[in-house]
Amino acid sequence: MWSIPLAALIVVGYLGIHAFTRRGEVVTVTFRRAADARPNDTKVLHQGVEIGHLVRILPNADGRRLDFQLRLFPEAKPGLNGNARFWLIGASPNFADLSSIKAVVSGIAIGYAPGEGGTPTTTFEGLDKAPTVLPSDRGTRYVLTARTLGSIREGSGLLFHGQPIGKVTEVQFNGASGFHLEVFVFQPYDRLPERAHAPLYAVRHRTRERPHNLRRTSHPDRRRACAPRSGSH
Repeated sequence: MWSIPLAALIVVGYLGIHAFTRRGEVVTVTFRRAADARPNDTKVLHQGVEIGHLVRILPNADGRRLDFQLRLFPEAKPGLNGNARFWLIGASPNFADLSSIKAVVSGIAIGYAPGEGGTPTTTFEGLDKAPTVLPSDRGTRYVLTARTLGSIREGSGLLFHGQPIGKVTEVQFNGASGFHLEVFVFQPYDRLPERAHAPLYAVRHRTRERPHNLRRTSHPDRRRACAPRSGSH
């Protein structure tokens, strides 16, 4: 007599526990602007695959920025640490980032790259655009100096004898001496610049340009950059 209600209770309890465990992880990502993101509509994407969505947007305690509360699939939990990255897709469309162009039609989205080796956390600082180097990328950072930049800027690629081997991650004006360029060289190519006279080129789209007067320089906690050979390659 009591077997049917008891079985129903067990099924309901199981479904409830299953639904609770599948609710996923809730994290807070702070952005400078809303960029037309909408709760329940804006998706969180990892390599183009949906892994969560925006739950709500609240004012940050500083009164200027906005806190995005995101609900992520449970599978995202291992990558939620201090090295994870979140960014807005489509907030600043440009042809160097095709996903930002697609977002103009499909709507704003939030990009996610899981971190490795960091301290677990549920609060993050969001970026206005995709990071030049992802947390999973392996390689070495170098610092170059140049008098002029031409079309070289953050996000420009690096070529070694025509082979793409890295990216320009930061460009800083250094007064009368020109510019400092921080570059990231991917493994296994990151050993190449240590060879004497290794030729490095920075490229943007289809244009290849060589920084003028590229010379060796040093920087705390960073590897040295090597000057390129003279002549064309």
